Amino acid sequence: MPAAATRRVAAACDEVLTRPVPGAVREGVLRVRRELERPLRLAVVGRVKAGKSTLVNALLGQRVARVDASECTRAVTWFSYGHQEKVVVHARNGRSWTRAFEADGYLPADLGAAPEDIASVEVVLCNEALAGTTVIDTPGLDSLTADAGARTEELLGLDGDSQRALQAADAVLFLVPQLTRSDDQRLRALAAAMSRTAGASGFSPATVLAVLSRADTIDDGTATATLDGSGDTWPAATVLAARYAEQLQGVAGGVVPVAGLLAEAADASLITDAVVDDLRRLAAMPEDDRELLLLSANLFASTPDVGVPEANRARLLGLLGLPGLRLCLAHLADGHEGAEAVSKRLRALSGIEAVHDAIRRLFTAQADAIGAHRALVALESLSFAPGAPAWMRDVVEEAREDPALQGLRERDVLVRWTRGELLLPPELAADLQALAHGADDATRLGGDPRDPAADREALGRRALAAATRWLRFANDPRTDLPARRAAEVVRDSYTAAWERLAGPA
Repeated sequence: MPAAATRRVAAACDEVLTRPVPGAVREGVLRVRRELERPLRLAVVGRVKAGKSTLVNALLGQRVARVDASECTRAVTWFSYGHQEKVVVHARNGRSWTRAFEADGYLPADLGAAPEDIASVEVVLCNEALAGTTVIDTPGLDSLTADAGARTEELLGLDGDSQRALQAADAVLFLVPQLTRSDDQRLRALAAAMSRTAGASGFSPATVLAVLSRADTIDDGTATATLDGSGDTWPAATVLAARYAEQLQGVAGGVVPVAGLLAEAADASLITDAVVDDLRRLAAMPEDDRELLLLSANLFASTPDVGVPEANRARLLGLLGLPGLRLCLAHLADGHEGAEAVSKRLRALSGIEAVHDAIRRLFTAQADAIGAHRALVALESLSFAPGAPAWMRDVVEEAREDPALQGLRERDVLVRWTRGELLLPPELAADLQALAHGADDATRLGGDPRDPAADREALGRRALAAATRWLRFANDPRTDLPARRAAEVVRDSYTAAWERLAGPA
């Protein structure tokens, strides 16, 4: 949806601001108006050692977030776009100060205060990946200290405080190396808590993407991934991601597998000619010796007399991990590619492009709807604040009924279904999620835009069939009033799609 939704909500804010309202309400409306102009905020959340900072580096295409157990990894860190690069530490007592980047480009290990005294770290980078999105790297949900984990919950607005809710993320990447019972419970608790928070009430499966963050470490004995593309890429991880997607239906918009280390190495330009030279020396070893070397991280790092110094091998291990090393050495034993070619192949294998695609589809393409929904909910809440004039509610209602905000009405239905307020048959629930997740008519109608059969006529028939399904549901005497109203919203979306597709090309 284009920026029409945020423009319409901005116009509603401006209308309120031209008329007399109490000072506290006016300040709140001004805050909502400013929020409409900020970039999308994407939080990366998960357990300790889930690969959060590694994925952040891959998303940024820059190795800047620290992955070691330093002060920086125990603080909420905001990465935003700016021409003047800097690191600003914000303490809990209100003080702020700047710190220099390390010589290798990493964030400083020493932030100048104890971790428990740091509220957040602000990192400004002249990086195009941040031009429309602020990325938030959070401490682990089971961090080394209870306080660090609490700061993650504070960031996400889980305590219900309105100010913290305004600072909450718009969308979440939830990382799981492998989904455990505690991960599942945390994700569902996160959903429930966010849906209760006024400023974050846009939470829905469309604003959460689960990432199976170590696809290259999952092996069922059938993995045959190769750098030359002749094998299947992480088949065990693909099967596991599909299973998790079913398990998390109604909580996350999808599950995407990624080999985080390989993605970081490729996208952050860490595969240099020197790295490839070391890899090639190891690849030239007799095959049996090479296989023995790769049996464990300890053997790889400490076996003497293999032609590559131990320090270099330690760097290779940190760069690629054992699975990535196995791929590279097996490939280079038969080839002579340079650093750029190896980097491209690693990127293709890593699955990072699928993560980027999912972020674009679920979040970036929906940023207008996400921002407008958040702002309209906040504006509606202010219209019921003490002293707020009754006409404010009329302004909000007029905005809600504007055709430009049909996408927001869809999002309202999705949020209510996520909360369990609406009971839908499985087929209609699938319709609703496809509408919310799709960036164009083909994907919104549950089709594949690459499918030649997904022409206008075929899509038009799908839209008409879906509109009919929802009309029948709305007219069913067993359907309660809230579900009937929701059905009318979704039916209108399908009817509009049918009219677009049935008309002139």
